[in-house]
Amino acid sequence: WEKADYELNVTVKNQYGSVGTSKDHLTFTIVDDVQQPRIELLSSDNTAYDGDVEGNITNKVPPTFKFTDIDGNAGKVTLLIQDTSIKSSRTSVTFEGKTLDKLREPGYEYTSELGEKGKSKNYSLTVTTHVGTKNKASETIELLIDNQLTTPKITLDPEKHPKVLGNTVSSTNPTFRLTDIDSDVREVKLTFSNKSPSITFYPNKELSEDVKKQGVSKKGKNDYTYTPQTDWSNGTYQITLTVKDQ
Repeated sequence: WEKADYELNVTVKNQYGSVGTSKDHLTFTIVDDVQQPRIELLSSDNTAYDGDVEGNITNKVPPTFKFTDIDGNAGKVTLLIQDTSIKSSRTSVTFEGKTLDKLREPGYEYTSELGEKGKSKNYSLTVTTHVGTKNKASETIELLIDNQLTTPKITLDPEKHPKVLGNTVSSTNPTFRLTDIDSDVREVKLTFSNKSPSITFYPNKELSEDVKKQGVSKKGKNDYTYTPQTDWSNGTYQITLTVKDQ
């Protein structure tokens, strides 16, 4: 018999020609394979830096997922979650009955319970579809939840201005230190209150000649300096340092 849904009825006839048919028919399904399911991080929750960083990365806690290719004959679907930072850490979520019906609804989005505020966490997720005694697992996806970001600092460079108290300086070309920039930061931006053009550079790449000409220099592994390339007149200024991680 081919893979399909079937109904079976039993009919009997005795020696007198009387016929009897089973009151209830038997419904059954023949399955020779199970469709492989898929799980995806919702695209709106994937906060990886532009197209520069590949993979499932988010700063959303908790993140949301989409299940696809769930076999129409499935009686149960399980989601296995492993926290890769903890040995033998495995939890599972089971969908059956009403929760499985919900999972099958077009556009359904599953909000997980993964992640912790202010911490980076790595997980592996696998979905398995169960049809009778058969089952099939999805490809495992790796997930990084990273909502941990050090607040960057901008200060007057103590090496260039050792005797300065506070933020008052006599130089019209003061030098500033840009520090506390995390190693996974992908974009650094300086904006100015005096309408000077903003400056953007990318720590995972070499400083471009254009950025160097604008006064940015690399100081240490994750530190930089900035010196205006034109004289600033007497006045009060505000510089904002913004970073964006992967």
